[in-house]
Amino acid sequence: DLFNRPEFYSAQAKQGLVRSPIEWVVAVHTATGLRSADTDPQWRLEGMGQVPFDPPNVSGWRPNAYWVNTSAFTARAQFAQLAMWTLRERGYWSDTPDLSVDVAVDRAALTFGIQPLAGQTRSAIVNTLNADRAANEDWVEAVHLLMMTMLAPELHLA
Repeated sequence: DLFNRPEFYSAQAKQGLVRSPIEWVVAVHTATGLRSADTDPQWRLEGMGQVPFDPPNVSGWRPNAYWVNTSAFTARAQFAQLAMWTLRERGYWSDTPDLSVDVAVDRAALTFGIQPLAGQTRSAIVNTLNADRAANEDWVEAVHLLMMTMLAPELHLA
């Protein structure tokens, strides 16, 4: 019965906590099909503030705001960049220039399980892709789309 309640699927229930670094890395891997052998996250997790199997004390890692700081997000951005280049080398989303901007953004949000995107997030991604197209920068569209989606606030919440 609990899983059938509408409250279980509400935005508050689905996006009520900040993901720990390990949860965020797993979300990126799950959405993209990457494996830990592809990205070696163990080398990046310490910079995000969470070393697997080495909590700061017996109570474990603190939740929520504990993960929101500039150094942790810098490390997440570095991991996202590594994941993005790994995916691009494999041709991931190479068809992005062939899609309409709205379809490309919707696909990204659906792939990463963050649909619907907040208006501000969606506008930022749409504006970036439109600027790429205006500058005839086809090669960078998937780069921007992947990076902006992996670093979207919605993906950092669970």
